[in-house]
Amino acid sequence: MAEIKFYLLSSTGSDARYRYACKLIEKAYRNGYFAYVLTDSDSQSQWLEQLLWTFRPTSFVPHEIYRGTLPEFANTILISQLPIPLQWQRLVVNLSSNPVGDLGQTEKVVEIFDNDEQVKQIGREHYRHYKKLGLTPITHSIQQFD
Repeated sequence: MAEIKFYLLSSTGSDARYRYACKLIEKAYRNGYFAYVLTDSDSQSQWLEQLLWTFRPTSFVPHEIYRGTLPEFANTILISQLPIPLQWQRLVVNLSSNPVGDLGQTEKVVEIFDNDEQVKQIGREHYRHYKKLGLTPITHSIQQFD
């Protein structure tokens, strides 16, 4: 059964949300996860891909935008709106406006929401979706992060 984690940021704006996502993605990579970052669009994927290069000067997270072809190196973080390849279903960082649908192979889903009212509404919809599946998301309130 998948573990669902909600991170609720006190700040507003997508910049803080994506920077926090980078922090969690880096942590996942260091812990050996084949993480998949689910987005809504190619432009959103490209923005996050660029941010992963620059969010922390000392960080290195091998990543690429997934376009249907698996990467050469297995521990690469994939970013895309496409269906999640089997090997990358273990950990899903969901930045899309839809909840993760197929949780068959997924061990953990990470959802990040900022304090914008529209984003919070999406979070509420995701929460209800997971509850209907019999899962209770674990919620973490994040006041500030570096």
